[in-house]
Amino acid sequence: FTSAFHHIEKLTDELEDINANLETRVQQQTQELRDANERLRGLSLQDPLTGLKNRRYVNEIVYNLSETFLKLKTNKEVKKRNLNLENMGIGICLVDIDHFKKINDTYGHEAGDIVLKKIAHIFKQIVRFDDIIVRWGGEEFLFILDRMDIQFLPEFLKKLNKVVSETPFRISPEKEIMVTISIGSVVFPFYDKEPNKITFEECISLSDLCLLYAKRTGRKRAVYAAPGLRSAEY
Repeated sequence: FTSAFHHIEKLTDELEDINANLETRVQQQTQELRDANERLRGLSLQDPLTGLKNRRYVNEIVYNLSETFLKLKTNKEVKKRNLNLENMGIGICLVDIDHFKKINDTYGHEAGDIVLKKIAHIFKQIVRFDDIIVRWGGEEFLFILDRMDIQFLPEFLKKLNKVVSETPFRISPEKEIMVTISIGSVVFPFYDKEPNKITFEECISLSDLCLLYAKRTGRKRAVYAAPGLRSAEY
C-alpha cells in the first residue's frame, strides 16, 4: 500500500510539472502571437518604400492625438496650473515634390523611388522625435508637428525648403539631380479663441489649398495661412 501511494504521489508530481510546462509554453506562444500581431499592425501603418507612416496611420492614431491636444488646450484646470498652451498648436504641413512626374519620365521609376527614399530620410532628420511624417500619397507628404510653438512654424518651413533644395540627389553612380518642394501649412486649432470651429481634417484640407496655391504661383515655396492673414509665402 505504501509503495502504491508513493507511486501515485510521483505521478501526481510529474503531472503537475507537465501542466506547469504546458502553461509556460502556452504563455510564451501567446506572447509570441501578440508580438507578431503587433509587428503586422505596425507594418500595416507603414509605407513600405520610405518607412514613413501611411495614410491609415492618420485615421487610426493622429485624429485621437489632435482630440487629446484640443481637450488639454481647453481644459480649465490646465489653465489654473499656468501651463501655457496659448502659443502652442499642431503644425500641419502638406509637402509635394515639384515636377516629380518629370523625374520619373526622364530617369525612370527606379530613380523616382530613390528620390522618395532620400527625401524621406531628409524629412526624418529635420523634425523632432515626437513629430509625425506620413507618406500621404505618391510624392506628397503630411507633417504633423505636435505641440509646437506656432511662432517657429515659418522658420521650420524655410529650413525644410532650404535643406531639400540644397541637397543633391544621386539617382545613379553617374547622375545627380536637384529637387525642390512646395508646401502648404496651417496650425490646428485654426482659430485659437474658437478651437472647435474647424476640425483637424478640415485643417488638413486648408493646408492642401495652401499647397495648391504654392504650386500655382511658382513652386519651390511654402504658403502658410492663418486667421486674419490671407497667406504668407516663405
